[in-house]
Amino acid sequence: MRDFYYILGVDENASPDQIKSAFRKLSMKFHPDKNNGEKFYEDQFKAILEAWDTLSDPAKKARYDEQLKRYKAAAANIAYKDALIRKYEEELKRRGGAAHAPYQPPVQPSAQPTSQPYNIPRQMVIITGAIMLLFFVSLYLFAPREKRPIVRYQEVKLPDTTRRLFVTNNEAPVLPADPSLVLDGQTSTLKQFLNNEAHLRSNYSVTDIDNDGMPELLLSYHTGGAHCCNVDHLFVFGEGGRFDLVFSYTGGLYASGNKLSLYYYQDIGYYHSCYNCTITEKLPRQDVNAEINIIFDKGKLTPAPTNAQLNESIVINLAYLSSRGIPALDEEGWDDGSRKEIMLHMIAYHFNNRDITATKALFDQYYSWNDRADRWKDLVELIRKYEEIIFSNAAYREKRTF
Repeated sequence: MRDFYYILGVDENASPDQIKSAFRKLSMKFHPDKNNGEKFYEDQFKAILEAWDTLSDPAKKARYDEQLKRYKAAAANIAYKDALIRKYEEELKRRGGAAHAPYQPPVQPSAQPTSQPYNIPRQMVIITGAIMLLFFVSLYLFAPREKRPIVRYQEVKLPDTTRRLFVTNNEAPVLPADPSLVLDGQTSTLKQFLNNEAHLRSNYSVTDIDNDGMPELLLSYHTGGAHCCNVDHLFVFGEGGRFDLVFSYTGGLYASGNKLSLYYYQDIGYYHSCYNCTITEKLPRQDVNAEINIIFDKGKLTPAPTNAQLNESIVINLAYLSSRGIPALDEEGWDDGSRKEIMLHMIAYHFNNRDITATKALFDQYYSWNDRADRWKDLVELIRKYEEIIFSNAAYREKRTF
């Protein structure tokens, strides 16, 4: 069982703020776009996301804590059993025997007659057997049991490749071993896509994201380069057993249930600072990330509901940044990462509320420096860019503006 507290580097009694702080630091450190898309960092980042998804939700956290408690209790029983066995073997050695040989008691020179022979090995065997029986009964009764989803797909292998695909049973459409993909009006196969030399570290998964009984295919690959880019394509199962593209994103897309998180740090990483440069001070709230959340439901994408707690954290952090002041740009047009941090928070606020008037009011309240007009212009351009990316995809059916 994975220890999510260990993954985030916090104690099991850590407060929600401590968990948020740890998640923010680790997600920034291990984000694939900051580490050339390397597989190690991508795997670590997914583990961090999984830990955050569980520990940030009170209900999920309570269930996980109970499972972890049972798991550790079972592990303690194993350690106790091993300790008894070691004690038994040491007792045999102390009496002159060996762990694998039956113990023969020494002849007493002038012992009083006893009614029963002194047979330590038989007693220890009985005791050890009873302990092992109790251990396995306890393991069966109290070991954690994870609820496994009903797997509707039967594993098969793609021809000439080690990657896996799934074929549904008779209750759902049957997927071919190497399905057709329709991407930008062009038709190819999954095998051709994965073997494309331009698609570095290509990977895919087949799952029912929106629980409508129809499988979705999520394809991802890396384009190469120091800080960019992960490319993700979302396909839905269509006519003739093919997969039709409904959504594409460049920069990093991660699915948690039917929520898709779109990361935009690659577009602001160099905003008046070096890519990994950030302010040295710790922000009051650590739960604001460079991500836009959308929901995939019934084959269609919709904005995620407004998160009131996120709004509160953004306002608190902006108030802090405003109070500390923002340094003037140097000769190269760089600062200490302050403008990038403000831009990150403003984009997150806009797409959490989808109200340009409210976004402008918040910006005017907390950004009062001489270059305010230029910064607002840059912010509007980034907002329009992401609106175009999100709403121009086929899954939206019609183009709208936040």
